[in-house]
Amino acid sequence: MKMKKRGIAILAILCMVLPVFAWGKKKSDATKGAKTGGKTTIEFFNGKVEISAILKDLIAEYEKENPNISIELNTSSDSATVLSSRMASDDTPDVFTNWPNSTFFEQVDSGYIMDLSSTGIMDNIQDSARNQWRHNGKEYAATISFNCSGIWYNKDMFVKAGIGHTPTTWNELIDDCKILQKAGYTPFVTSAKQTDITDRQLQVFLASTLPKAQYDSFEADTSRKTVDPRKAYGARLKIMGQKMLQLVSYSQEDTLGTDQDSATANFANGKGAMMIGGSWLLASITSANPSINVSMMPIPGDTAAETNTCAYPGDMSLCIAAHSKVQKEAVAFVKWMTSKTIAEQFAKREGNPSCIKGVTYVAPQFADLYANYVTTGKYILNPDCNWFTSQQRAVGAVIQQLYYEKNTDSFASNMADAFNNN
Repeated sequence: MKMKKRGIAILAILCMVLPVFAWGKKKSDATKGAKTGGKTTIEFFNGKVEISAILKDLIAEYEKENPNISIELNTSSDSATVLSSRMASDDTPDVFTNWPNSTFFEQVDSGYIMDLSSTGIMDNIQDSARNQWRHNGKEYAATISFNCSGIWYNKDMFVKAGIGHTPTTWNELIDDCKILQKAGYTPFVTSAKQTDITDRQLQVFLASTLPKAQYDSFEADTSRKTVDPRKAYGARLKIMGQKMLQLVSYSQEDTLGTDQDSATANFANGKGAMMIGGSWLLASITSANPSINVSMMPIPGDTAAETNTCAYPGDMSLCIAAHSKVQKEAVAFVKWMTSKTIAEQFAKREGNPSCIKGVTYVAPQFADLYANYVTTGKYILNPDCNWFTSQQRAVGAVIQQLYYEKNTDSFASNMADAFNNN
């Protein structure tokens, strides 16, 4: 009799506990790739936090056109780490943003990402945005937009300070910082709390600091993990560190405690005249201050001829899980996202130049930089395309160390250590 009562008690406990375990499972486990009640759910994992509102509107439009489809948008500010973890756990999202680079190709080779070559998804994408990312003759990323990087600047502040034109050399930029400071403005808003942001700052500086031959040598060595500060580029790296420190000296206090969201909001609200960043920040800047009058320029070199920028065909790239349970539906959605009509909507709201054939819109805020550098081919591909994620984080930490210690003597050797040992 006692055994029977004990069995009943255990059964009662299980009835209470099992639902808790089921509820505690990841939401994606319950909904990702699900087909229930005549409706299919596609998980869309988004690593571009700044476009979440745009994606929500586009998803609503797609769901209205396709009432049998439900798209679950999950956005992460640490998407690289989360995505890698989920892939390792055999939980790759159905559709996800990704950025073609060394880590991306490792994910392809590991079988996590679907080959899009024969799906029709790539048909509307410009060849210049496709050729860059072919891997073993196949295509795995639907590239929707370019990005370009440089210095965002507040045009009204420049005018009020008496600056009549944008600087074309490094010395002119420093002179403008002094003029802005004298007029009561903080010349730069700098974010250095996150290594992925300081890593991006480094990339923009590389474009205008290293001559092409030295840059090519440096990039080849980062891939081989043989960076040597005794080579010709070593001296230029030290000069680059000095320039980065100069701009920090014209920035707000507590750069190391300022994250990118705060920096963007502060720049948008007039707390600084300039900010290093990419074209992808336009939506966040104008959202914080719709009336702001901004534009983008490259970081000036020592001479106008040495001035360069970096750009990337794939700022918005979509991939599909190789083993998604709703692959057919995922393909249809991504094909819709790469259509001219939807890509034009996306470009006009986000602002980045489009990779889609026939979409000519470019936001006026960086139209000049795009016309003078990107369309003419006078740019370098974002350097981190050849860097592993561990290298990006390590070199981002080196920049933080530079900002904290304000010492460039060991900067080149610290850079070498970051690339060679990660």
